[in-house]
Amino acid sequence: MGYQYNDAEMMLATQIAYLDISGEDVSVGDVVDNILEYGHCVNGEWVLHEQYQNHPQCKYLKKQLEVAGNISELTEKYDKLGDDWRNWKVVDRCDDQNGTGYYGCLIDTGNEHAIIGCRGSESYNSDQVVKDWIVADVGLLDSELTTQQERAQRYMEELYYKYGDQYDTFSLTGHSLGGNLAQHMTIHAPAEMRDNIDHCISFDGPGFSQEYIDKNRHLIDKTDDCVDHYQWSWVSSLLIPLPDVIPTIIAAHDDERYGLPKAILYRHDVRNVDLDEDGNIQKGKESALSEILGPLSRYLERLGEGTLIDPMSAVLLPKITRLVVLYKLVRDAAEVFYKTSESIKEKIASVYYDYIAPNVSGEYEIRLLAVSSYEGELRNAQKQLDGVTNEIRKISRTWSNWSSSGAYYRSQLNMIKNGLELDIRELSLLARTTGEIVSAYSEVDDQVAALFG
Repeated sequence: MGYQYNDAEMMLATQIAYLDISGEDVSVGDVVDNILEYGHCVNGEWVLHEQYQNHPQCKYLKKQLEVAGNISELTEKYDKLGDDWRNWKVVDRCDDQNGTGYYGCLIDTGNEHAIIGCRGSESYNSDQVVKDWIVADVGLLDSELTTQQERAQRYMEELYYKYGDQYDTFSLTGHSLGGNLAQHMTIHAPAEMRDNIDHCISFDGPGFSQEYIDKNRHLIDKTDDCVDHYQWSWVSSLLIPLPDVIPTIIAAHDDERYGLPKAILYRHDVRNVDLDEDGNIQKGKESALSEILGPLSRYLERLGEGTLIDPMSAVLLPKITRLVVLYKLVRDAAEVFYKTSESIKEKIASVYYDYIAPNVSGEYEIRLLAVSSYEGELRNAQKQLDGVTNEIRKISRTWSNWSSSGAYYRSQLNMIKNGLELDIRELSLLARTTGEIVSAYSEVDDQVAALFG
């Protein structure tokens, strides 16, 4: 199907959405040139000039420099882009970074066509981490709209009423979280605007919750013919893709600026995509990390509502939030074992110091009823660990048909299960030995009583 823009032009628009462009009638080319004056490229890494490295806004400036660098590299690499992009203009912006965190813009590319670009997750300050990584990204797990999705939807309506009759076509795009937002805007576009939507591309954006899909299925069905979802890293494999929009795994490489494993994690950057000489995507192979996290994420999502254990886990691993369900299971098993172990240690110490150690008279005495009760508690602890082991076996069996991801997580659970089984055997031995001590003492006590009876 022929679209107004090729993949390189749509990818370029995702990067323009990361630029903070102010003023009217400012060309994108001039903005990029001005930002590039703040730094230079060293071995593929964009760094600020020395005079800006201690600037109060150095993190922000470096991020803008990296985006401008991405644009510069992209336009130099693909001749098909030509110089027309330099005359593109951002004619409208929705900058709600101080509110919901959403940022979108309307890019006038000339000839009565426009691209709506959505900015993805940012992390140059703690405020954006909270709004993008936690509120927006974690919120994708729910059926309710995130605050950024709500703002993006309103912005789509505003654009239609302001510019609906000025452009023949609108295209939408975004990278990462921005890709999810671009899809959402397409789905919820005003009915009168849908016929003017040419194309929507999510560049490595996450999917949606099953609840979101079920709730909005009637709208998704009206727009899925103009939506594409390009995937090349673990981020895009998370959650569930829109029905009838099968993610296209495209050619990309690990980030050469870093060694393993960091290179795999940073593969998500658009600079790592390998387009063909005409500036269009090429089919690729799914990354190893995607093969593991993608199926696991979708499996856990379809299990139902998960529980977020700790918001900080969402900061450290932005889009793998449903993995905390597995984390919770293992953590709970570890807690049961730890508490049981601590209790057992205390009881053993108590048995020794209170009932077996010599008393003040120099005689030795074992209180049989007390020791027998501890034997019963040891048996109960053994049963608790047996229950945890059985639960692990059940979960392991549910992954029996998985490929690499199933094998990996089964192996991890089996390691835990094997360790618990060793502890169970030790508990059983301790309980049996405790019982034998009681029996032996009772037998000796009876013999002594018979001698002096």
